[in-house]
Amino acid sequence: MQYLCQQLHQRGELLSIISFGNQCVETLLPVQIAPKSIDALLNNIQGGGGTPLNQALQLIAQRAKYYTNYEQALYILTDARSHQPLELPELSLSLSVIDMENQAVRLGKAQELAKRLKGQYISLQQMQILSNI
Repeated sequence: MQYLCQQLHQRGELLSIISFGNQCVETLLPVQIAPKSIDALLNNIQGGGGTPLNQALQLIAQRAKYYTNYEQALYILTDARSHQPLELPELSLSLSVIDMENQAVRLGKAQELAKRLKGQYISLQQMQILSNI
């Protein structure tokens, strides 16, 4: 993700980071010009607990309405192990689901989520390869 942030920063594009996990949704970085580095933010994100994916998607859908004059892209980093039935909001933006699942038994829920959201699926391994290019 650091690679993506550097690309956005060089182009002077906007970035926002929303964390969703442990039954809460939190804005870690409000919409602003992408900073040079987001390592500190990403290193503080804790996994585990419930994944309130519906609440996160609803927040994103609401915020997207305010930035219709911008080309928008959404990157969801998740293992998609939410126990909630998924409620899909209307999202008219480029969407990618980055699979963060690292369990011994892989359920493939992130790939299923990408299909349901009509987005691109990216495995964690693919993301690591892209960041090394």
